[in-house]
Amino acid sequence: MILLNKTFVLDFSAIFCFYDLYKEVGLSFNHKFIISNSINEFIINKREEIKNSPETKMSIDISFNGVKPILFPDDFKEQQLLLYENLKKWVDENCIVEIIEEKLDDLITQSHDDMGESSFVIDYITDYMYIIDKDKDNRILISDDAMLYRKYVNQNVMISSQFYLNEFCNADIINSELLKKNYKGVPINKEFLKTEFIKKISLQDNVYTQCLNSLCYLFPSNKVEVIELISSFLKDIYTDTIVIHDLNRESINLFVCVLKGVLNDRDVFVMLKEKINSDFSLLGLKKDEVIKNLIGAIIILLKQNS
Repeated sequence: MILLNKTFVLDFSAIFCFYDLYKEVGLSFNHKFIISNSINEFIINKREEIKNSPETKMSIDISFNGVKPILFPDDFKEQQLLLYENLKKWVDENCIVEIIEEKLDDLITQSHDDMGESSFVIDYITDYMYIIDKDKDNRILISDDAMLYRKYVNQNVMISSQFYLNEFCNADIINSELLKKNYKGVPINKEFLKTEFIKKISLQDNVYTQCLNSLCYLFPSNKVEVIELISSFLKDIYTDTIVIHDLNRESINLFVCVLKGVLNDRDVFVMLKEKINSDFSLLGLKKDEVIKNLIGAIIILLKQNS
């Protein structure tokens, strides 16, 4: 997808992602984004609601496991108010609010029961159906919202926050922050993976576990590269001079994360085994260890699925 000369539209999920990155790493942009008026009004109304609400000391979490009190800090209201005030400031500086007047007829004729959603959700979805209109072919929606993707917006005019950020920002910084927030399917290269692994075994702060969660073969972006990536990564750490305790256990864990959900696809196992045989062809016993670990990972996954 060519992103040059495009106008970018943010939905709620992308706004919070970009705002968090602005707070964490000072992320800035050289263009403004379009957002719907329904989002802008929601932020304003939420800010006023918090401002006029009484202090809240606790909440109750009710689940099948019982009733659990959740205690709030003394400055909880101030924290919430500051969040929405700063979010509104970020929106004012980085976004253009678009009011969709054409949607009024649709909202009058569309009953809430038809969509089974609240009035805000209907207003929000209708906004984006008009903002990303077939006649506005220069617009791209940035969203991580599965509901919009699957039901309401043409998938050909929609990209994820990760895709946009990796096109326009420093990938290593952005990916590290997205992984900290437990995003899945974040693009990972071998050097980044090795760096996080070394941090892990050195007991430093790292996102290695989150990296593994993003290496699953089922993610579309992984199907071309992940087999080559993990084989090359394993070759590097098996031949490294650094002493790595439980190296075989780390290898098994890596295979489990990559192969989760693809046990029925024999071709994946064959491709991975062939790549390991090729990369480890001159490494003798180390090759045998890695192949044994691959088989061990498959046994673990079979037990989990039984």
